[in-house]
Amino acid sequence: MHTAPWSRTGWGVALMLVWGWLALVISPPFLGEAGGWLVAQALSLFCHQLPDRTLIVDGTPLAVCHRCLGIYAALAVATGAYAVLRRYDGFLGSHAGWVLAASVVPPGVDWLGGVVDLWANTPVSRIATGAVFGVAAGYYLARAFADLFAPSPGPPSSPREEGSATG
Repeated sequence: MHTAPWSRTGWGVALMLVWGWLALVISPPFLGEAGGWLVAQALSLFCHQLPDRTLIVDGTPLAVCHRCLGIYAALAVATGAYAVLRRYDGFLGSHAGWVLAASVVPPGVDWLGGVVDLWANTPVSRIATGAVFGVAAGYYLARAFADLFAPSPGPPSSPREEGSATG
């Protein structure tokens, strides 16, 4: 169990950031042609946005591909669930490297299988395997923000200091 103090403020900041990012990712169909284009251009720094690998809503593509959509949606959900997931901090904290490494295996295998023609990955497989990484990343992102904003423990007080307050 994670016994160190954590900050709901930090968790709230993380929630606002990831849910705001997700809103931005899905916003192009709702912003009109110029607004959608601007958001897509900005997010092209983070995603290849290949047309055949991007979800289209009402004739307008989202600002990221299927896999990135899965990552960002799961990132938002896992960040939101941090208050519940933190009960596993002891295990997840001590195994962070392994958890994150394992979380990139499914998207990597899905991508590699398509590259070497073992199978054709699909929008569903891309979203689902991206979500595996997004859940792990969301947990650790929320934990980092909650810990970053956590109150610093004060110096330990000695019995002499406590007794001297009256005299």
